[in-house]
Amino acid sequence: MADEAVTTGATTPGERAQAADRLAEDLARLREDLRRLSEHLGEEGAARLGRVRDVAQEKLEELEKAVEDLRRRAGEMGSSATSGLERTVRDQPLLSLLAAFGVGVLIGRLLGR
Repeated sequence: MADEAVTTGATTPGERAQAADRLAEDLARLREDLRRLSEHLGEEGAARLGRVRDVAQEKLEELEKAVEDLRRRAGEMGSSATSGLERTVRDQPLLSLLAAFGVGVLIGRLLGR
């Protein structure tokens, strides 16, 4: 109805005052609605942020476990390779010595250039 007074060209001071009062009431309701909406969005955002933080923490813990598992397996593989190399050196010492000498000569030539 406020629109009618404004759009129909309310001419009397009383009509204009009523239209202005209705408009002020509408603006006050709109401000209150916006305030409540803002509060709701803030609460919803905080709740979502909490959920995202929880999921991120879970994923971080899973990643830490996976890294620890990889580190453990790499250590086991390194130990296995070392024991295999030790066994080869113990079983064939002359061949191992010649192989080490050959690798040393090769590295020396490459670095000498």
